[in-house]
Amino acid sequence: MDEERGFTLVEMIIVMAVIAALTAISIPVSTGIVNKAKGTRIASKIDQIANAAISYKTETGNSPGSLSALSDYLKTTSLPSYGIIASDSTSCTIQASPYTDNNTAYIKAANVLKATYGDTLVTESSTHVNLKILF
Repeated sequence: MDEERGFTLVEMIIVMAVIAALTAISIPVSTGIVNKAKGTRIASKIDQIANAAISYKTETGNSPGSLSALSDYLKTTSLPSYGIIASDSTSCTIQASPYTDNNTAYIKAANVLKATYGDTLVTESSTHVNLKILF
């Protein structure tokens, strides 16, 4: 007579261990991908603000003192965590600080911006990234 039997406790523990191992591997990988995407988004918005600042300076002859001065030049309005922190006749510094608990995003953003603007114009910390534009 065939005896029906279910899973043993050992089999269930092995399956749960495999699932736990896969989860432990996948969570950091997916978190890293999300952080890199955030960094790319930061770099993209800073680049957009930089282009608007350059256009503003070209058209008006003055450096922009705030993001509101660039409203006609910016295509996006969702910039609450970005700002112009310093501006004079020769330069303008843009700062992004939207992810205060995530320095990986700032490092990624800085690396993307350094490829375009150079090491001397980009700085990052654990709470923000700055881009200094020279006019």
